[in-house]
Amino acid sequence: MRKIRKIKKAQAEGIGLVMIVAFLVFAMLIAMVYFVSQQKKSLVAEHTMNSLTANFLTSMFRTTTGCGSYSITELAIDCSFNPPTIDCGGISDSCGFMNETISNIFNQTLNKWNERYKFDISGLNQTIYFEHGDCENISAGGGSTPSTLPIPVVDTGKTLYATLTLCR
Repeated sequence: MRKIRKIKKAQAEGIGLVMIVAFLVFAMLIAMVYFVSQQKKSLVAEHTMNSLTANFLTSMFRTTTGCGSYSITELAIDCSFNPPTIDCGGISDSCGFMNETISNIFNQTLNKWNERYKFDISGLNQTIYFEHGDCENISAGGGSTPSTLPIPVVDTGKTLYATLTLCR
């Protein structure tokens, strides 16, 4: 009789141990699903910001300005020449008009939305640089999302680079 009780007691302890292990495995599966879904949300948010930055930059440079029917891309290319050749109706040359147009675009969009950003065009004869907010002190969990648009200048063989960085 004692031998039977020992066996039943051992079986009960074994079943209890199996239940504890099963519970731990189940808890670990739930934790893994939670962390994977959080990581997926983070990747989606990062992709959304990358797309927003690249699309904004591309759209801006395809925008037709009030200087004839020139786009910002065409004004940027002309601005790389010394001196610029496009006259925007006596108001200013291509560089000044492009600078004012880009400023207006930022004021009507990213500034109004209170987005922090840095923007510059390198390779020009003058500096084109805009900044809104503090991109140097990026919040924890945030980051910056830069996008660069190369603009080839066929006549000279050089390339201009327009870079927009959205800061979070």
